[in-house]
Amino acid sequence: MVAVVGIRFGRDLSSIAAAYARMYDKPLLATITERTSSDFQRLLVAVVQGAIDLAPGAAGSSTSF
Repeated sequence: MVAVVGIRFGRDLSSIAAAYARMYDKPLLATITERTSSDFQRLLVAVVQGAIDLAPGAAGSSTSF
């Protein structure tokens, strides 16, 4: 998880989050919150959520935990 989030941003990370949800039938953010905690969790969630929100067509997208 750290390698993917650390290297990718923007459209790439948004695409990865969408592909993850299709493959595992679960949002990437849900997995992040289950497998991390504390400040590290908040950092990963902020980065991934920010990338999803900035992705083209993100207005009105539903990304929940």
